[in-house]
Amino acid sequence: MPRKLRRITAAAFLIPAIAIMAGSGSAAARATTPPPVDATHYTVSCSNFYGGIVFRPKVYTGAGTLNGNVKGEVTGCTAVPNGGGAAVEIVEGKVSGPITFAPTDEQSGCDTILGYPTETSYPTAGTLTIVWKTAKGSPKLSSGNTVLQPTNVITELGTDEDNFSIPGSPGGVSGTGSFEGTDGGNSDSFAFALFNDYSTIFHDCYYRSGVGHVSFGYGAVPFDLG
Repeated sequence: MPRKLRRITAAAFLIPAIAIMAGSGSAAARATTPPPVDATHYTVSCSNFYGGIVFRPKVYTGAGTLNGNVKGEVTGCTAVPNGGGAAVEIVEGKVSGPITFAPTDEQSGCDTILGYPTETSYPTAGTLTIVWKTAKGSPKLSSGNTVLQPTNVITELGTDEDNFSIPGSPGGVSGTGSFEGTDGGNSDSFAFALFNDYSTIFHDCYYRSGVGHVSFGYGAVPFDLG
């Protein structure tokens, strides 16, 4: 066979082979990508919730309503499917949004932050949005972000840290989107454990210009949705 003809014949066989290999790779990639999951009725528990709250205006003695903006992250999360739903692996959740505490007439803004008197419940409003990130190879969430609307917060003055807890049922939080559980989010609960030194907060609140920011997340802070 002439050399020129052999080259043409080889090329004719090579092109279909490349096309077949490329098509097989695309099909394999599609096969390993799981479809999105509706996690509306799933539950999720996270072992850590850390971040901060910025107060504008600053909080000081005699202040009225506390207007804060939360920015944080939940990690160590385990999602539990509802019924026969597909498993979902959560890497993290980014939490952000406004939150407002309304102390009673007898309590200053400083008392609210410092958790005094202990185990006091304050009317609370706000909208916290959680943007979830799923692990590589795990289904994405067709049910989207979680939106929480807390209605009250309980302060607890501890020996080493000051805790804010958002109670679950009855009526502590309402939720929409992913991880509502089977009760529309009424059993959702989470907590803030302040990282700031207690004496520093006290001094800034009562003797300086006020507290504009607090950090939270010292130690394990429970975060349970659904």
